[in-house]
Amino acid sequence: MYGAITSRPAKLDRVRSAVLGWGSGVSLEGITALVSRRLSAMGAELLVTRVVEEPEVEEAIRSAIREADLTILIGPPGRRSSEIVARSIGREVILSRMALDIVKGYLALAEERPPPVARLPEEYEELAYVPAGSLVLRNPARPAPGYVIEDEWGVLAFIPGLDSAPALFEGELGQFVRALTGAYFSVTLVFDLVGSPEEALREAYEAAPWAYFEVKGRKVEATVYAKSPEELSERMEELKAKVSEKVSELSR
Repeated sequence: MYGAITSRPAKLDRVRSAVLGWGSGVSLEGITALVSRRLSAMGAELLVTRVVEEPEVEEAIRSAIREADLTILIGPPGRRSSEIVARSIGREVILSRMALDIVKGYLALAEERPPPVARLPEEYEELAYVPAGSLVLRNPARPAPGYVIEDEWGVLAFIPGLDSAPALFEGELGQFVRALTGAYFSVTLVFDLVGSPEEALREAYEAAPWAYFEVKGRKVEATVYAKSPEELSERMEELKAKVSEKVSELSR
């Protein structure tokens, strides 16, 4: 975790989750579905997945946190988004020093030069505003950081932009969710792709709905999560037996 996150969240016996996509369009619907599948694979119980327009966002957040232990919100980056999120949970918005450092660090790596010491341009500083009390997440995909808010009502995680979801789940947000569900163990198997990607994914999820699948080129990556080494071994063998018959032969 980045410096703002100093402790592991308490593991829950049951993690009820909600996934909200803020905006519209086929791409958002697709990313929202992928995030939902990733959460299910990590051991969360999915209560709702929905895409909402801006006028409905605040009420959608309030409704989700009333029912779910973990709410994932995928939305546009920037101060205005943070203000809407903060208002929905009764918090203020602050300019986070940690978030500023993340933005500067990302820009420094992208431009291959030392981090700027002068004040950031306004459009980049806007990315560092977060609801008060947020745990800031480094985002490998873009300068805008994600964040997690923990409260007595549960956990709310914000993903800034569609392309940030895979990167955050591969990194700090994925670690956070797995700590909640207790799915500390994982393994990824690679299968050769046979047929169309859409057909391969459909058959893979029919065979093993508890795994997470992703098409990369002519390969299908299948990730299994578990709460113990023994469970992981069992699921891995079951995955190979079921999916290899439907999708392809396991790559060697």
